[in-house]
Amino acid sequence: MNIKKFLVGTATGALMLGALVVPVFASDTYNVSDQTGLETAITTATTGDTIELVNSFTVGHRVSVNKSITIDGNGFTISPTFTKNGDNNATLGIFGSNVTIKDLTINGTGGTNLHGINIYVATNILLDNVTVTDNDRTGVVVNGSTVTVNNITTSGNGWHGINVDQGGGVTTPAILTITGFSSQDDALQIYVDDTLKGVSVIDTLSQYTFQHINLQGTHPNDRLYTLIGAPVSKDECKKGGWMTFVNPSFSNQGACVSYVVSNDHAGKK
Repeated sequence: MNIKKFLVGTATGALMLGALVVPVFASDTYNVSDQTGLETAITTATTGDTIELVNSFTVGHRVSVNKSITIDGNGFTISPTFTKNGDNNATLGIFGSNVTIKDLTINGTGGTNLHGINIYVATNILLDNVTVTDNDRTGVVVNGSTVTVNNITTSGNGWHGINVDQGGGVTTPAILTITGFSSQDDALQIYVDDTLKGVSVIDTLSQYTFQHINLQGTHPNDRLYTLIGAPVSKDECKKGGWMTFVNPSFSNQGACVSYVVSNDHAGKK
Protein backbone atom coordinates (compact mmCIF):
# COMPACT_ATOMS: atom_id res chain seq x y z
CA MET A 1 0.00 0.00 0.00
CA ASN A 2 1.25 3.48 -0.83
CA ILE A 3 -0.70 6.47 0.43
CA LYS A 4 0.70 9.95 0.87
CA LYS A 5 -1.19 12.88 2.33
CA PHE A 6 -0.61 16.52 1.44
CA LEU A 7 -2.21 19.51 3.16
CA VAL A 8 -3.64 22.25 0.97
CA GLY A 9 -4.55 25.63 2.41
CA THR A 10 -4.72 26.32 6.13
CA ALA A 11 -7.30 25.26 8.65
CA THR A 12 -6.65 28.26 10.89
CA GLY A 13 -6.18 30.98 8.30
CA ALA A 14 -8.80 33.63 7.58
CA LEU A 15 -9.48 36.32 5.00
CA MET A 16 -10.31 39.80 6.29
CA LEU A 17 -13.00 41.49 4.21
CA GLY A 18 -13.68 44.73 6.10
CA ALA A 19 -15.32 43.62 9.31
CA LEU A 20 -16.17 40.23 7.82
CA VAL A 21 -13.90 37.30 8.63
CA VAL A 22 -14.14 34.43 6.14
CA PRO A 23 -12.36 31.24 7.27
CA VAL A 24 -10.28 29.28 4.77
CA PHE A 25 -10.74 25.60 5.46
CA ALA A 26 -8.13 22.98 4.75
CA SER A 27 -8.45 20.31 2.10
CA ASP A 28 -6.21 17.30 1.86
CA THR A 29 -4.82 15.45 -1.15
CA TYR A 30 -3.98 11.75 -0.92
CA ASN A 31 -1.75 9.95 -3.43
CA VAL A 32 -2.60 6.26 -3.81
CA SER A 33 -1.10 3.40 -5.79
CA ASP A 34 -3.34 0.39 -5.05
CA GLN A 35 -6.78 -0.66 -3.86
CA THR A 36 -5.84 -0.71 -0.19
CA GLY A 37 -4.46 2.81 -0.41
CA LEU A 38 -7.55 4.02 -2.26
CA GLU A 39 -9.97 2.57 0.26
CA THR A 40 -7.91 3.85 3.19
CA ALA A 41 -7.89 7.33 1.67
CA ILE A 42 -11.68 7.23 1.17
CA THR A 43 -12.13 6.22 4.80
CA THR A 44 -9.83 9.00 6.01
CA ALA A 45 -10.96 11.76 3.63
CA THR A 46 -13.40 14.49 4.57
CA THR A 47 -15.58 16.74 2.43
CA GLY A 48 -13.64 18.53 -0.29
CA ASP A 49 -10.56 16.29 -0.20
CA THR A 50 -8.93 14.89 -3.34
CA ILE A 51 -7.55 11.41 -3.96
CA GLU A 52 -5.04 11.11 -6.80
CA LEU A 53 -3.86 7.92 -8.49
CA VAL A 54 -0.13 7.66 -9.14
CA ASN A 55 -0.35 4.53 -11.31
CA SER A 56 -2.83 2.00 -12.69
CA PHE A 57 -3.91 -0.96 -10.54
CA THR A 58 -6.44 -3.78 -10.18
CA VAL A 59 -9.17 -4.25 -7.56
CA GLY A 60 -10.46 -7.51 -6.12
CA HIS A 61 -13.88 -6.16 -5.08
CA ARG A 62 -16.01 -3.05 -5.54
CA VAL A 63 -14.56 0.22 -4.30
CA SER A 64 -17.31 2.29 -2.65
CA VAL A 65 -17.30 6.09 -2.59
CA ASN A 66 -19.65 7.51 0.03
CA LYS A 67 -18.20 10.97 0.69
CA SER A 68 -18.18 14.33 -1.08
CA ILE A 69 -14.68 14.02 -2.54
CA THR A 70 -12.79 14.08 -5.83
CA ILE A 71 -10.98 11.08 -7.27
CA ASP A 72 -8.44 12.19 -9.86
CA GLY A 73 -7.24 9.29 -11.98
CA ASN A 74 -4.42 11.32 -13.56
CA GLY A 75 -5.02 9.35 -16.76
CA PHE A 76 -4.52 5.95 -15.08
CA THR A 77 -6.74 2.85 -15.14
CA ILE A 78 -8.54 0.77 -12.52
CA SER A 79 -9.34 -2.80 -13.60
CA PRO A 80 -11.43 -5.44 -11.76
CA THR A 81 -10.30 -9.03 -11.21
CA PHE A 82 -13.50 -10.35 -9.60
CA THR A 83 -16.90 -11.81 -10.44
CA LYS A 84 -20.26 -10.27 -9.54
CA ASN A 85 -21.51 -11.45 -6.18
CA GLY A 86 -24.69 -9.80 -4.91
CA ASP A 87 -24.16 -6.06 -4.47
CA ASN A 88 -20.50 -6.53 -5.34
CA ASN A 89 -21.48 -5.75 -8.92
CA ALA A 90 -19.24 -2.93 -10.18
CA THR A 91 -15.64 -1.80 -10.14
CA LEU A 92 -16.62 1.55 -8.63
CA GLY A 93 -19.78 2.21 -6.61
CA ILE A 94 -20.80 5.80 -5.85
CA PHE A 95 -23.24 6.21 -2.98
CA GLY A 96 -22.39 9.70 -1.69
CA SER A 97 -23.42 13.01 -3.21
CA ASN A 98 -21.16 15.77 -4.58
CA VAL A 99 -18.58 13.29 -5.90
CA THR A 100 -16.28 14.07 -8.83
CA ILE A 101 -14.43 11.37 -10.77
CA LYS A 102 -11.99 12.78 -13.32
CA ASP A 103 -9.36 11.64 -15.80
CA LEU A 104 -9.91 7.97 -14.99
CA THR A 105 -10.38 4.81 -17.05
CA ILE A 106 -12.32 1.78 -15.84
CA ASN A 107 -11.39 -1.25 -17.95
CA GLY A 108 -13.61 -4.22 -17.16
CA THR A 109 -11.81 -6.84 -19.25
CA GLY A 110 -10.66 -8.81 -16.21
CA GLY A 111 -14.04 -8.82 -14.43
CA THR A 112 -17.07 -11.06 -14.87
CA ASN A 113 -20.70 -9.88 -15.05
CA LEU A 114 -19.80 -6.43 -13.73
CA HIS A 115 -20.80 -2.83 -14.36
CA GLY A 116 -18.02 -0.29 -14.62
CA ILE A 117 -19.41 2.51 -12.40
CA ASN A 118 -22.66 2.06 -10.47
CA ILE A 119 -24.11 5.35 -9.16
CA TYR A 120 -26.90 4.64 -6.71
CA VAL A 121 -29.29 7.22 -5.18
CA ALA A 122 -26.72 10.02 -5.23
CA THR A 123 -26.92 13.67 -6.31
CA ASN A 124 -24.55 16.09 -8.02
CA ILE A 125 -22.15 13.48 -9.41
CA LEU A 126 -19.65 14.56 -12.08
CA LEU A 127 -17.77 12.17 -14.36
CA ASP A 128 -15.24 14.41 -16.09
CA ASN A 129 -13.11 12.95 -18.88
CA VAL A 130 -13.89 9.41 -17.75
CA THR A 131 -13.53 6.31 -19.96
CA VAL A 132 -15.41 3.08 -19.21
CA THR A 133 -14.72 0.09 -21.44
CA ASP A 134 -15.24 -3.65 -21.89
CA ASN A 135 -17.54 -4.43 -18.99
CA ASP A 136 -19.83 -7.45 -19.32
CA ARG A 137 -22.78 -5.35 -18.18
CA THR A 138 -23.26 -1.55 -18.25
CA GLY A 139 -20.45 0.98 -18.40
CA VAL A 140 -22.11 3.64 -16.20
CA VAL A 141 -25.34 3.01 -14.27
CA VAL A 142 -27.33 6.11 -13.26
CA ASN A 143 -29.74 4.57 -10.75
CA GLY A 144 -32.02 7.12 -9.07
CA SER A 145 -29.19 9.66 -9.24
CA THR A 146 -28.40 13.03 -10.81
CA VAL A 147 -25.23 12.75 -12.86
CA THR A 148 -23.32 14.96 -15.29
CA VAL A 149 -20.91 13.38 -17.76
CA ASN A 150 -18.41 15.68 -19.45
CA ASN A 151 -16.34 14.24 -22.32
CA ILE A 152 -17.49 10.70 -21.58
CA THR A 153 -16.09 7.71 -23.47
CA THR A 154 -17.68 4.26 -23.40
CA SER A 155 -16.76 1.29 -25.54
CA GLY A 156 -17.35 -2.45 -25.74
CA ASN A 157 -19.76 -2.67 -22.80
CA GLY A 158 -22.09 -5.66 -23.05
CA TRP A 159 -25.40 -4.18 -21.88
CA HIS A 160 -25.20 -0.41 -22.40
CA GLY A 161 -22.66 2.38 -22.43
CA ILE A 162 -24.83 4.31 -19.94
CA ASN A 163 -28.10 3.17 -18.35
CA VAL A 164 -30.50 5.71 -16.80
CA ASP A 165 -32.95 3.95 -14.53
CA GLN A 166 -34.85 3.73 -11.29
CA GLY A 167 -34.02 0.30 -9.98
CA GLY A 168 -36.25 -1.82 -7.77
CA GLY A 169 -37.58 0.20 -4.84
CA VAL A 170 -35.87 3.42 -5.99
CA THR A 171 -38.09 6.50 -6.16
CA THR A 172 -35.57 9.33 -6.58
CA PRO A 173 -35.20 10.79 -10.10
CA ALA A 174 -32.55 9.46 -12.47
CA ILE A 175 -31.25 12.42 -14.46
CA LEU A 176 -28.29 12.33 -16.83
CA THR A 177 -26.85 15.61 -18.15
CA ILE A 178 -24.38 15.35 -21.03
CA THR A 179 -21.79 18.09 -21.60
CA GLY A 180 -18.59 18.13 -23.63
CA PHE A 181 -17.87 15.70 -26.45
CA SER A 182 -19.11 12.13 -26.12
CA SER A 183 -17.48 9.10 -27.72
CA GLN A 184 -19.50 5.87 -27.57
CA ASP A 185 -19.42 2.79 -29.77
CA ASP A 186 -21.46 0.41 -27.59
CA ALA A 187 -24.37 -1.30 -29.33
CA LEU A 188 -26.70 0.45 -26.87
CA GLN A 189 -25.07 3.78 -26.10
CA ILE A 190 -27.47 5.47 -23.65
CA TYR A 191 -30.45 3.39 -22.57
CA VAL A 192 -33.35 4.83 -20.60
CA ASP A 193 -35.59 2.37 -18.78
CA ASP A 194 -39.25 3.40 -18.87
CA THR A 195 -39.74 7.06 -19.74
CA LEU A 196 -42.95 7.03 -17.68
CA LYS A 197 -40.81 6.98 -14.55
CA GLY A 198 -38.72 9.85 -13.19
CA VAL A 199 -35.90 9.37 -15.68
CA SER A 200 -34.51 11.83 -18.21
CA VAL A 201 -31.51 12.71 -20.37
CA ILE A 202 -30.41 16.32 -20.94
CA ASP A 203 -28.31 16.44 -24.12
CA THR A 204 -26.85 19.96 -23.90
CA LEU A 205 -25.03 19.86 -27.26
CA SER A 206 -27.69 17.89 -29.16
CA GLN A 207 -25.22 15.12 -29.93
CA TYR A 208 -27.76 12.29 -29.83
CA THR A 209 -30.85 11.14 -31.60
CA PHE A 210 -33.28 8.85 -29.79
CA GLN A 211 -35.85 6.23 -30.57
CA HIS A 212 -38.35 4.21 -28.58
CA ILE A 213 -37.31 0.62 -28.27
CA ASN A 214 -39.30 -2.36 -27.04
CA LEU A 215 -37.03 -5.12 -25.79
CA GLN A 216 -38.64 -8.56 -25.91
CA GLY A 217 -42.01 -6.92 -26.50
CA THR A 218 -42.42 -6.03 -22.82
CA HIS A 219 -40.72 -2.63 -22.50
CA PRO A 220 -42.68 -0.21 -24.72
CA ASN A 221 -41.57 2.90 -22.83
CA ASP A 222 -37.81 2.41 -23.07
CA ARG A 223 -35.71 4.84 -25.07
CA LEU A 224 -32.35 4.46 -26.82
CA TYR A 225 -30.04 7.43 -27.42
CA THR A 226 -27.46 7.08 -30.19
CA LEU A 227 -24.82 9.57 -31.26
CA ILE A 228 -25.84 11.37 -34.42
CA GLY A 229 -23.75 10.29 -37.38
CA ALA A 230 -23.43 6.62 -36.45
CA PRO A 231 -24.35 4.26 -39.34
CA VAL A 232 -27.79 2.71 -39.21
CA SER A 233 -27.55 0.48 -42.32
CA LYS A 234 -24.87 -1.73 -43.84
CA ASP A 235 -25.13 0.16 -47.12
CA GLU A 236 -23.78 3.29 -45.41
CA CYS A 237 -20.55 1.39 -44.72
CA LYS A 238 -19.95 0.43 -48.37
CA LYS A 239 -18.02 2.22 -51.15
CA GLY A 240 -15.77 3.93 -48.63
CA GLY A 241 -18.66 5.18 -46.53
CA TRP A 242 -17.08 3.70 -43.40
CA MET A 243 -14.34 6.34 -43.63
CA THR A 244 -16.80 9.22 -43.19
CA PHE A 245 -17.83 8.31 -39.65
CA VAL A 246 -15.97 9.92 -36.78
CA ASN A 247 -18.14 9.23 -33.75
CA PRO A 248 -17.74 6.29 -33.74
CA SER A 249 -14.94 5.82 -36.24
CA PHE A 250 -14.05 2.53 -37.97
CA SER A 251 -10.82 0.92 -39.14
CA ASN A 252 -12.41 -0.71 -42.17
CA GLN A 253 -15.72 -1.55 -43.85
CA GLY A 254 -16.10 -4.81 -41.92
CA ALA A 255 -15.88 -3.02 -38.58
CA CYS A 256 -18.58 -0.60 -39.72
CA VAL A 257 -20.88 -3.42 -40.86
CA SER A 258 -20.30 -5.31 -37.60
CA TYR A 259 -21.34 -2.21 -35.66
CA VAL A 260 -24.62 -1.95 -37.60
CA VAL A 261 -25.38 -5.66 -37.17
CA SER A 262 -24.60 -5.53 -33.44
CA ASN A 263 -26.82 -2.49 -32.96
CA ASP A 264 -29.68 -4.14 -34.83
CA HIS A 265 -29.45 -7.35 -32.82
CA ALA A 266 -29.25 -5.42 -29.54
CA GLY A 267 -32.55 -3.74 -30.28
CA LYS A 268 -34.24 -7.11 -30.81
CA LYS A 269 -33.24 -8.88 -27.62
